[in-house]
Amino acid sequence: MTRRGGFVGGQDNLSVPDAPTIGTATAASTQVSVAFTGPSDVGDDPITEYAARVTDGTNTFNGTASSSPITVTGLSNGTSYTAQVWAINDYGNGPLSDATDSFTPVLARALFIGMKSSSGGGANKEINYITVTTTGDAADFGDTIDDAMFSAASGSDTRALFYEGYKSGGYSNIISYVTMASLGNATDFGDISEDRGYATSTSNNVRSMHFGGFTSGGNVNKVEYVTIPSTGNSTDFGNLSAAKGYGGACGSSTRAIHGGGYTTQFTDVIDYFTIATAGNSTDFGDLTVARTCGALSSSTRGVWGGGLGTTSNVMDYVTIASTGNAQDFGDLTVARLYDPAGAATSTRGVFAGGQNQNVIDYITIASTGNATDFGDLRGVASQKIGGHCSDEAAVQNEAGFPPSAMGLFAGGYTNLASGGSQSTVEYIDIATTGNSIIFGDLIEKSESFDGVASSTRAVFGAHYLRSGNSKSNIIEHLTFSTKGKATDFGDSSQLRVAYSALSNSTRGIFSGGDTNFSGGTSLVNTMDYITIASAGNATDFGDRTESNYYNASSANTTRGITAGGINSSTRTNVIDYVTIASTGDSTDFGDLSGTRGYLGAASSNTRMVVGGGMDGAGNNVNIIEYLTIASTSNATDFGDLTATRAGLKALSSSTRAVFNSGDSTSMVMDYVTIASTGNAQDFGDTTCQGNFGGKASNSHGGIS
Repeated sequence: MTRRGGFVGGQDNLSVPDAPTIGTATAASTQVSVAFTGPSDVGDDPITEYAARVTDGTNTFNGTASSSPITVTGLSNGTSYTAQVWAINDYGNGPLSDATDSFTPVLARALFIGMKSSSGGGANKEINYITVTTTGDAADFGDTIDDAMFSAASGSDTRALFYEGYKSGGYSNIISYVTMASLGNATDFGDISEDRGYATSTSNNVRSMHFGGFTSGGNVNKVEYVTIPSTGNSTDFGNLSAAKGYGGACGSSTRAIHGGGYTTQFTDVIDYFTIATAGNSTDFGDLTVARTCGALSSSTRGVWGGGLGTTSNVMDYVTIASTGNAQDFGDLTVARLYDPAGAATSTRGVFAGGQNQNVIDYITIASTGNATDFGDLRGVASQKIGGHCSDEAAVQNEAGFPPSAMGLFAGGYTNLASGGSQSTVEYIDIATTGNSIIFGDLIEKSESFDGVASSTRAVFGAHYLRSGNSKSNIIEHLTFSTKGKATDFGDSSQLRVAYSALSNSTRGIFSGGDTNFSGGTSLVNTMDYITIASAGNATDFGDRTESNYYNASSANTTRGITAGGINSSTRTNVIDYVTIASTGDSTDFGDLSGTRGYLGAASSNTRMVVGGGMDGAGNNVNIIEYLTIASTSNATDFGDLTATRAGLKALSSSTRAVFNSGDSTSMVMDYVTIASTGNAQDFGDTTCQGNFGGKASNSHGGIS
């Protein structure tokens, strides 16, 4: 406690309480719940209540409670806030706690498309909306681009995407979008690969997936995706277990699940996908009834409702993280043919419409039981309508984004069951252990490349495209503060792959590589560079001491070092360096303890660590070595990774290096404290296992 004064009348005088320890701030529409711990009552000075202060930097909102958490109301959706808490006793207010990470309340608004102008009439453009946390009839939001029928919807906490499905005269390939918080008409987003309807969709806060459906030629099993914060056409993801339309899709922030539908008959099959990893579906289990259906989910439970089949008012559920057959949930208030739309918050789900229906029902997702009437749609629903809620558990705004020390792992090849190159970009908070989270996408599904970064921008160089066995000289970039899809930066000076990259805060250098990716027959010793802040083509920097590929590079603010790799005949132990600000050829630095390729490197401003790789005998190793960047010398033993691995990448803050899993079958990341030798520790898991991908960090040793 904080004491004031001395003794009064032989007794200790009153004191204000110490500051509480702040916890998490969980935002909902126009309010936030602020958690905290302590301080406890303090003897003769008991705490009478706790208070919270929430601010956007200009406006302040307050709330009180007798214990944690404190709810503060009156906030604005879409505005970023922080919160602090203090304790109060009879003497007065104690000091403020630290501030929470920033958070942004979002409106629990659900949108629906696929209305008929009248019972039995054709599709129209109307978008309906409701506020999920209340009850009542839907209101008019705006219009889709074209007639919307046989449609699907998904999105993020701020944006709804509509796969419009049908327009006058036939199926459509239109993807449109609206901003959830602002009433208005939809805007063009891009196209799916072909005219298609009767599909379904789900999303996390970054990637929207579109499943199956019907074309003029019949059923399809296609799965495609788009990056929600960006605009553009869809990209192939993989395939469902069968060609089917109708069905319902839902999921968590990491897993997408598709259940039911129609092939040549009704099906009860449930498929699932890892959202960050493109590939074909995996069997999850079966619904309780073979049928078409709508779907919704919290972060832990998926619920399917209605549809055409043996029965049409059935609801059943699964636990998203655990494969297995669905269980009975309860019944809808009325039978719903041809798929009602599902939408949800983390606690409440709504099913809206169904062929020739305008009924909206709601359920409490964590509890089984029959649905309750919510209200009505403005129009009568057509077959297969789409719905999306801004407050779905899978699309919640992430408190604390972006972290101050952020690392990106991008693309690469996964040797898991799904296989294939990936476009996924994931991020980690380097200062805090934990699993990676999807950030966005590269322009193309890429491998055998690398990246550089300033404190604000990540830039990834030329890459190999496994599809078509080709190369691309595109250089692309992302901004650390904004999730989304990478955009064009310029071109590499040559079609090189399997190189490494390093940078300080202003200049990035791409070193060595293979110009043909033909088993090491076209290796180069050339280096080229870019100015990170200025988009443009790469320029020749100079030559390395040796031609090799699958090497590893890192830097401090002035000097860049490249180590190891594979030359024309064998793996190498060569280490050389350049002065980043001055173009020219590299200089010998020293040697690794042994020959190694397929290795990873990261650095603080004083020390570079080199980990993993494959030795001259073809064995993966767990060795970590280090170099003092300012002093030429051979590498010194640092410790060991938690497992042997090759094809890995490493990134760092000014103090901590993180290694990804590389080509191991696990997805574990390791970390070390760069200044202290010792074995690596488990950091967490990546959600997309990509080896031979790229890396970038906004706080590496070349910046600090």
